Amino acid sequence: MWRTRLLNIVTVLSLAAPRNASAQPGVEPTAKNFHKIISLDSMQFRGVGASPDGRWLTVEAGNEIWIMPADGHAKPTRLLSAGYTDKSPIWFPSGERLAFLSDRASRDGSHRTYVMTVAIDPRTGTATSTPRQISTDETPVIGPVSPDGKWVAYIAPNENAWKAVPATGGTARTLLKNMATRPALMWSRDAKTIYFAEGTWGITPPPHGVWYRVSVNGGEETRAYQNAAAMPYFPNTDLHIALVRRSDAEGGGIKRVELYDAKDRMVGSADVTRDMGLYFPRGANGGMYATTSNQRYENSLLTLDGGATRALASSRYAWVNGWADNSTLLIDGKDSVGHFVATLDTAGREGRHVLLPADARWIGWEGVVGYATTFFRGPLPANRSTGSPLYTADARSGAIKLLAPNATWGKGDGDRFLVWIPNGQQVELRAITADGKSSLLRSFAKSDSGKAETAHGDLVAWAVSSNDSVTVFAARGPTGKTHKLITVRSSRHKRFELAWSFDGTTLAVTGESAEPSLSVIHVDEAGAPRGAPVILNPRATKLWSMRWTSDNRSLVLIGIPTGARDGVLMRVPVDPKEAPTFYGRNDEGVTVSPDGKRVAYPAVRTLGTTIWRVDFVPSGKVESR
Repeated sequence: MWRTRLLNIVTVLSLAAPRNASAQPGVEPTAKNFHKIISLDSMQFRGVGASPDGRWLTVEAGNEIWIMPADGHAKPTRLLSAGYTDKSPIWFPSGERLAFLSDRASRDGSHRTYVMTVAIDPRTGTATSTPRQISTDETPVIGPVSPDGKWVAYIAPNENAWKAVPATGGTARTLLKNMATRPALMWSRDAKTIYFAEGTWGITPPPHGVWYRVSVNGGEETRAYQNAAAMPYFPNTDLHIALVRRSDAEGGGIKRVELYDAKDRMVGSADVTRDMGLYFPRGANGGMYATTSNQRYENSLLTLDGGATRALASSRYAWVNGWADNSTLLIDGKDSVGHFVATLDTAGREGRHVLLPADARWIGWEGVVGYATTFFRGPLPANRSTGSPLYTADARSGAIKLLAPNATWGKGDGDRFLVWIPNGQQVELRAITADGKSSLLRSFAKSDSGKAETAHGDLVAWAVSSNDSVTVFAARGPTGKTHKLITVRSSRHKRFELAWSFDGTTLAVTGESAEPSLSVIHVDEAGAPRGAPVILNPRATKLWSMRWTSDNRSLVLIGIPTGARDGVLMRVPVDPKEAPTFYGRNDEGVTVSPDGKRVAYPAVRTLGTTIWRVDFVPSGKVESR
């Protein structure tokens, strides 16, 4: 799903393709160093792991852990009992146990995940014990098992730290503090050194930033490699890999993986086809694993009153991203020529394709205003301090314009874009119309831990995180008095959202881990609260993609109903006495029509996935693709 592709950390260090590229038809490699293991219909993998002896592969699909013979002679089978979220399996060096994340220990319906272990029979690949919880901390991210099998790493988001818990359970120890920009971690082969990456997860291109190393006992952190495109090679950290990327003219993505020894001598490499998912688990035995997928996008239209849903015909690789008016949607996608934007009416008629530059990135992610949608060009913004050129493309006229020369983020907001622009030690929230008129809404220090910002006219609301909580403020204009609205518990590593009602009198607050999960605050003209926050009961968890209906009476979100496993589209009235309405399954985002009567949303359907084992070709013998 979209939010997982963007935010989730795959602990064996997979390198996955972004949304605008990942759904293209799989192009199968032909080189002799590619060995097809298995092809499966209608199954999408989010991780591939190999047992240390190379006999078994674990795959994660649909929040379930599956296992199969590494030679592909049998299809995957589910490893654990159904009805729970089980993900991110990590093999112990012995090959007789797995560590994984699971909500099996969560008893209150919140689906909080903890580190658990389960014994594996290395002969049959079956579980031989009941899953056991070993971490007392809730965690969204599991790291690797130490080479001696005694420790399992994980992120403790409330402490902003990487920690390690004994493999048998017990008191965890802290490995790294202040790791907000350290999304990936590895142990050295002797377990005396930790490698970690500094970058912004989901924004910094693979290999997830610049890698450093530090003793497990603490001390000075040193640069691991001079090559910024290098990262440790998980099966043997005495080696490292470097990723050679395609040019913008080639559409970006990984082109070649090169393997180097400790003296920086290349010992092997492998060319890869575009949009492959690459995995480097222990047990790769001098190579790696890769996946190719054949997918398509499907767009649906839902009428809120009555719940009728129908498919919207459009290009197979087009993604609906906003409304131009009550009868016209905008889509972005890729065809045989390149990335494009276009119109799509509610009858399913698609307009002409407006071709975008070859280096267009994050098309449509920054919102839609009228017939204009946004895209970045060149390198994506790395953080709040470093921006990139943000452009708009008009799906009706075909005009392409520079919206902001240095932006870090943005979103469509009625008749304007809200754009975040670095300026010295400040980051400015600006309102920019499609014709380029810009006005300052508010400035924030770059050092602030900003979680979310939004605006209605010049009424600005923003959220600041601190440890395990988030506080929301509001003010009128660039210099207006600041008013505190609410403080909620929330992980700093989870998505957090704010949204003003259409009349600007009410602010909605939610987040995937927020407690309470959904609140509304009524404010006066200056942004000061009118009474206490109203806590709503959405009867669901992990809320996101929040939108108001135009009558200001309800919110449309995605969430997982209490007791369910999958996300659905839902409408929650702001009157706490009224019950929410649940619609069909959805986990890809929503966009509400201007009249508030209909919702359009996309989904990705996997037609088939293939797993490959890839050998590195000795230096000087690289086969061309």
